[in-house]
Amino acid sequence: MYSVTIQKEPHHCPFSDVTINCDVRLLHTCVQFNGSTENVWSHISSEKQEELQKSILRLKSHPKIAKLEIVNLAKNFASIRVDVMSTKTIAPIILNGGYLITPILALDGKEFWRAIFSTKSQLNRALNGIMKNYSLKVIEALELDPMVFFNLVQNFEYVLSIINTINELTAKEKQLLMTAIKKGFYDEPKRINTIELANLFGVSKVAISRRIRRLERKLLPTLWTLASRAHDVNMLTSNYIGRKGEIAPRVDKKCGSIEAP
Repeated sequence: MYSVTIQKEPHHCPFSDVTINCDVRLLHTCVQFNGSTENVWSHISSEKQEELQKSILRLKSHPKIAKLEIVNLAKNFASIRVDVMSTKTIAPIILNGGYLITPILALDGKEFWRAIFSTKSQLNRALNGIMKNYSLKVIEALELDPMVFFNLVQNFEYVLSIINTINELTAKEKQLLMTAIKKGFYDEPKRINTIELANLFGVSKVAISRRIRRLERKLLPTLWTLASRAHDVNMLTSNYIGRKGEIAPRVDKKCGSIEAP
């Protein structure tokens, strides 16, 4: 299996067009290809409310936008559902057996896409198809272990729950988590101890310890659920797939007999 990440340059694509000279970013969380149109669920964010409003108006008036529905609107954030006349990016991916990985990022007039293909020839055909209409840059192309991708798909909802849990952390909690990781608080051996970490935040050892425990109480249940789920999936697949990827015999636990899969 092959994974590719591409940077697509603007060329009359509504999402990259709207981020040119506009301080916003778009994250497409769901994209459906319907032949001639694309149905896109996207989140728009900006630190400036006027920039957010301007980007929505620019999208509504873009010639390739057939329909735009605002699902949720806040001061610095909006969730939208958009029907787009085909941008000729998704079609080459889907028609060549590709699997589109979301979210897709649009920022500073560029779009960043990631897709997975079973074979290198499928990947190359898709890239050639996209390049007929757009200039693009391949940022990363990797050969994947199929089992890694299988585990990701099987555990997607649990991975998403971790992302949601992190998003629900306060700004101070996120800062503490990132600092603790970067400075080596969770390394073995530790590169920074509790007192040193407390000094970085200008609080006491007791206070930083309390904050860390509160942070870990939020994260650990979700991580434990994912770890338990991954273990169960690995145990299940190991009964069917051998070490070299061949189909393995299945053992009936009740009688110990070997049965063809």
